[in-house]
Amino acid sequence: MKKRGMFIVFEGLDGSGKTTQLSKLADMLKQRKVKCITTQEPTDFPTGVLIREALRKNVEFLPETLALLFAADRFEHVNKAILPELNKGVSVLCHRFVFSNLAFQGLAMPMDKVLAYNRSALDLLMPDLTVFVDTPPDLCIRRIHRERENIELFEREDILRAVRENYLRAFEMLPDTEVWRIDGDRPEEEVFADIWEKQTGGGLSRLLTRYI
Repeated sequence: MKKRGMFIVFEGLDGSGKTTQLSKLADMLKQRKVKCITTQEPTDFPTGVLIREALRKNVEFLPETLALLFAADRFEHVNKAILPELNKGVSVLCHRFVFSNLAFQGLAMPMDKVLAYNRSALDLLMPDLTVFVDTPPDLCIRRIHRERENIELFEREDILRAVRENYLRAFEMLPDTEVWRIDGDRPEEEVFADIWEKQTGGGLSRLLTRYI
């Protein structure tokens, strides 16, 4: 019987370096002949397109509407993109998942309400591992301003500081989910080495033996 693929999520503030680390892991797995794909939230489904328009400040939604859109987009994502690949034995590396929803939408509404909106998706699938790239908000903002011109909805230092605190609260809300908190204020190669050999027990190389 074919083993199910592994579902790994990368979380962090905008500008934290999580996208870089996800890409490095995808390259490493492919070098080791591990079948994997990368994906992201918001998705390219119609729900995700609406969300990106809101993040770019082209349209405006009430905070609760935006939280519901994220939950709906996640439900589409799990059913149409993630689970089919996992069931084929392909590992899935995802840029953002439910912890992002809790951290960001939890700024404007109770986090337990955001979690309730996501139950339909989470009853189907939870991450096998969440890698939280924990980078100081001031460094994240400097990176954002250095790398691009358009600043999105939540990309202010004071907001990112509050989002980081929400992330830490969100991890406590789902204590059965394995979360690795990685110091992102280092050169990217050091960050990746920490992810790969986390907890000096083989890290991902150890964890992946359950799935490959």
